[in-house]
Amino acid sequence: MTAARTNAQIAETLAAMANVSARGDNPTRDGEKRLERFLKHKPSFFTGGFNPDGAVKWVEEVEIIFDAMECAEENKLTLETYVLREEANQWWKSAKLRLGGGGVVITWEMFKREFFTKYFLADVKNKKVVESRTENDKCVKFESGLRPNIKHIIGFAEIRNFTTLVAKARTCDEDGKAKSNYFKAIRGKSQDRANLMMRVACTLNCPVCDEEIEDELHIFFRCAVARDSWCAAGLSSVLHNVAYQQNNAVDRIFAVCSNESSDTVGRVAMLLWCIWHNLHKLQSNSVSGTTEADLVRWEKPALGWVKCNVDVVFVSGSGRTSVGLCFRDSSGQFMAGMTQWQQTVISSVEGEAWALLLAMEEARHRGLDRVQFESDSKVLIDVIHMKRRGNSEFLSIVHNILGFMSSCYDGQFLVLLS
Repeated sequence: MTAARTNAQIAETLAAMANVSARGDNPTRDGEKRLERFLKHKPSFFTGGFNPDGAVKWVEEVEIIFDAMECAEENKLTLETYVLREEANQWWKSAKLRLGGGGVVITWEMFKREFFTKYFLADVKNKKVVESRTENDKCVKFESGLRPNIKHIIGFAEIRNFTTLVAKARTCDEDGKAKSNYFKAIRGKSQDRANLMMRVACTLNCPVCDEEIEDELHIFFRCAVARDSWCAAGLSSVLHNVAYQQNNAVDRIFAVCSNESSDTVGRVAMLLWCIWHNLHKLQSNSVSGTTEADLVRWEKPALGWVKCNVDVVFVSGSGRTSVGLCFRDSSGQFMAGMTQWQQTVISSVEGEAWALLLAMEEARHRGLDRVQFESDSKVLIDVIHMKRRGNSEFLSIVHNILGFMSSCYDGQFLVLLS
């Protein structure tokens, strides 16, 4: 009996040891422990956007953590992708499908090469080592000390004659003061809309249907013409969804963005922009006497081509710049859409150039060629057609756009003014 009990105890002990050993060799638990160690170093999250310096610093920070952990090469990619968020996370999902085709094992070096191609363009790197002359240095130093409003006005001209630059800055400063004094003088004379209606015959009704008071909710959702537009765009189910019946337009749009797919949100964004654009065209033409036949309408691209409309929005007071893209084929059918934003304050021409560059990158990732890009920035279109070169942030982005148009796609990308 004693020997049998001893043998049973030994067997039980061996089974317990085997169970402990199995738990220690569990790959899932090892991965969880590795992730916990990684997160204890508090790595930064990377959200994407046009931020070349931030992209390089983020990779350097992650590699420092890998060295401290003595992280194996095969584990780096899993840990790194955990701290990609928002636009960067969506980009990597797409890139991973492209790189991993045919069972290819994606390495850390492959990820870095794709990452820097996307977020740290070669022209941005080259711009940081440009040689400068004494006159150029004086101009750059003087320009950096100017107020932001003056800097934005004269920065595009890239004046590198110091005397001319000082004179131009003084003129801009005097013009700004004159405008400020003018608006201060008339501020006390301004009247709100209700008081103005007492003196001038006007209406608050919608200029399209003339049936209800014109407000954002009516313009985008309740006007008969707007509702027909939703149906024509194939978005009737979104318009009538009970989850999107909030009492103001902002909450309703936010609910759509929070619950629908990215493709649907892109289509809704483009539809809302078209409704707003056409409404203001109608109001402008009613004043100028232009007929409906004179309105500029969207035109289909030639057979075999794709058209991409690009626009950028600056959200006042938020420090945020947003961009929207819409791809349509030669029959006018919607193909794809994309929205993106970055927490950066940039000038209007830089924003328009950034939006166009994103559109070309998106076309490349989707495998599209023979694409016509339409932008409403005449300044940007003129600079592209002149193939202007320079050292400013704006012209650096333009340089990358020209690279897409000439080198990569052999003239299969065209840029037009909408």
